[in-house]
Amino acid sequence: MGIGLPIIFALTGGYIIGLKAQKRIFGMEQALNAVTRGKLRRRVPRSAMGDDIDHVSGLINLTLDRLEGLIGNLKQVTVDIAHGLRTPISRMRQKLENVRAGPDSNAAYKSIVGNAIDEIDGIADTFDALLRISEIEAVHAS
Repeated sequence: MGIGLPIIFALTGGYIIGLKAQKRIFGMEQALNAVTRGKLRRRVPRSAMGDDIDHVSGLINLTLDRLEGLIGNLKQVTVDIAHGLRTPISRMRQKLENVRAGPDSNAAYKSIVGNAIDEIDGIADTFDALLRISEIEAVHAS
């Protein structure tokens, strides 16, 4: 009886501690599943225990903060690119509309098509610059 009672208490205590740890890990799993579904503001819950699970939860939350920031930056860059390319594409479209509606002069066609080609080259230069920036960032990130 003297040995049996401490063993029962130890097993009961271990079981309770295991359940608490399992509940906290389940909370981590729920948060990560929510992030996977696109809810980028969701974070892993932390407790006041300051144990290893809290340490890992903190690291996961820092990673999720960084991910949210990077995705926000990507969205902003996408919006900036769209706005930056809207004007040259509109100008090129207007020039081509002028060709379609204009006189049948060969010189006029050549001039307007030449301007449209210049616009396309400008757009291509913008894309090349964006690719160079992403390559430089990739090198610095690794």
